[in-house]
This record gives sequence, C-alpha cells and structure tokens, in this order.
Amino acid sequence: MGSSLGGMTLVGDGQGIDQRDRKIPVVQSYSFGFQGELPLHIIADLEYVGMHTIDIRTSRQLDGLSDSDVAKGLANPAYLDQQVPNPFYGVLKNTVGLGQNPTVSAKTLMVPYPQFNGSLYVYTHADGYQNYNSMIAKAEKRMSNGGSLSKGLSFLSSFTWAKLMVANGYLNNGGEWKVDAKPVYHWDGGNGSPTWALSFSGLYGLPIGRGAWLAPNVHGVVSQVISDWKLDWIFQNRAGNAVGIPTGDIFTPGIGKYNIKPAHRSYESMLNNSQSSLWQHTPEYFIYTFDGTTAKVRQPWAQQTQLAMGKTFPIKGRFNMQFKAEAFNATNTPIFGGPDGGTPEVAPQRVTSVKDPNQPGAWQGYGTVGSQQQNFPRQFQMSLKLEF
Repeated sequence: MGSSLGGMTLVGDGQGIDQRDRKIPVVQSYSFGFQGELPLHIIADLEYVGMHTIDIRTSRQLDGLSDSDVAKGLANPAYLDQQVPNPFYGVLKNTVGLGQNPTVSAKTLMVPYPQFNGSLYVYTHADGYQNYNSMIAKAEKRMSNGGSLSKGLSFLSSFTWAKLMVANGYLNNGGEWKVDAKPVYHWDGGNGSPTWALSFSGLYGLPIGRGAWLAPNVHGVVSQVISDWKLDWIFQNRAGNAVGIPTGDIFTPGIGKYNIKPAHRSYESMLNNSQSSLWQHTPEYFIYTFDGTTAKVRQPWAQQTQLAMGKTFPIKGRFNMQFKAEAFNATNTPIFGGPDGGTPEVAPQRVTSVKDPNQPGAWQGYGTVGSQQQNFPRQFQMSLKLEF
C-alpha cells in the first residue's frame, strides 16, 4: 500500500508510532569521595555517587480528552458513552474500525485526532527523567603470612545506600480519556531498587599444617594433605524490593486512609488484608493519583552466604591439581516472593493442603505470600582443576 492513499493512510484504526526526531537520553554522572587508612592497616573508602538523566522515553497518548470533557465524564459517564452518528461511516472502508458502524461513542469524536479511532500513541515521546543518589562505604584489609594464626587474610566489606527516583510514565494515559501533562515522579520500585545492600567477602588461610598453629611440625604426605587450605566466603544481604498495591481498587471514602502495613506482619498478611469489605472496584471513569508503588512494605528478603574451601596440590614440576569444595546458599535460607497484589476486595482463603498456617503458601489472596522459593536451595559442588 505504501503512501498510495495519501492523507488517508492508516486512517480508521488506532496507531502507535515512533518519531524520526526522537531524543536520546542525556546522562550526567558525578561522584566524590574520601579514602584513608584506619587502624590494623584497613583501607576505608567513603563515596557519594549521583546521576541525573533527562529525555527518558515516556510513551504518550495524543488522543486524550480536554479537562472540560473529563470533568463532564466524571460527573456523568453517559456524556462520553452516548452513541452519536459516525461521520466516518460510508467514507472509510469497513475493514477498519471506524468504518464498520453507523454510530460511535461520543468520546471518540472529542479527541484531537478522531480519525485514528481514539488512540494515537507516540512510543518515542521523551519527557521523562530520573535521579539517583547513593552512598558507598568500603573497608578493605590485605595481609599475607600473618603468623601462626593465619596463613593470609584479606577481606572486603561494602555497604551501599541508594535511592532511585524516576519519572518514566503517566498515571493517566489512555485514549479517549485523561492524559496527564507530566509523567509521575516516584520511587523506582518497578526495577526493584533496594535502599541498602551489604556485602562482606574474604579469603582466609587456615592455621593448620606446616608452620601453622595446629600441627606445625608435620612432614611428608600428612603435610601435603592438611597444609595450605584456604577458606573464602561471600556474605550478602539487602533490603527487599518495594511492593506494588492495586490501583484498580479504591478504599471506601469516609473511612480514612488505607494503612498498607498489617498489624502483625506474617506470610498470611504481608500487606494489610483485614479490611476487604472496605474496598471497591474503580468506576468506569477514574483519575489515578498513585502509581501503586510503596516502600512502606518491602518484599521478603534474607541473607545469602556462599562458602568455599580449596587447596592446591603440587604434582610434578609445573603441574598442580587444585581441589575446591563450594556451598551455595550455605545456610539454606529461603527467599520467598512478594505478597499477592490482586484484588483486596476478597478476604484471604486458607489453603488446607499446607498444614502449618504460618508457612508461606498456607493462605492465598491479597497480601499473602506463596510457597514458591525465589532463590536456589543449598547446593554443594566439588571440583578438580589441573594447572600447568
């Protein structure tokens, strides 16, 4: 078809377009920090890292209603829903949406570009921005041949506090309805950004064997077997991701604000689900004022620890055999998913197949936590590697 239809090209159906003159995001990064030596030869580092980004893609609907028509539609939905004569009927082919019926909803003709059947979506509209601020604290120590109690020790500890705020979408952005003038600026829970993260890793030469604290005078085969073992570890923990609450339901007016925090946090009630009778579904026309992301309650999270022990056995000349035993999630600590964000209008239901009512999966419904584990259970791995 190409451009053979001229000005009638693509008319009659909703369209989504990428503009040729789309903007490329601009990122400004900045940081500063301090570094110094603490007692025990520990190197400390404290740093601020920030970032400001503009021209982020915020797909936007161009076929929105005027504020006046929105107000009238809120007061009387029939104002928008009433059927009126379709001026495109008989003009456009019946293979497109606007050419199929002699009448059409009044709101379809109230938009700036009615010829696109109430929806002209620009994917490359770039009105978004974001701000990232963080503090990073590190402590590092290196030591070799530390005496009888250690055959070498090094560790690195880091703590990060961060906050990412973004404006990358609109709360109200539907065709034939209200379209916000600016994107909403909110906490970035969608990308799961935690507020803090802690990591502690290190390598320790065990004080066993030749020249060490335990069995320092061994020789021969015994010395080859028990000497020079090394233990390394990685310990990690962080805040859980921010949770989302339903935006398709509203708390009954006149009762007060909904408190998302439950009276007693549990797998049955990670979100406050004790007031199901006070919720109702949003009406046909509704203006959203909240994106549904809140940091007041976060998804479950728990520390994760990885351990490994290894040793290199000399064979002959430049040939060595390295043995390593590793434990992933060594403490076998499970991490379960976030709370159910479904409709809060229905009270949680007991799942009788799970005997313990305090366990994940014992309840289903809004605010409950299921039994599906998000991380791997404890795993062991042993390996041999020939070095030459």
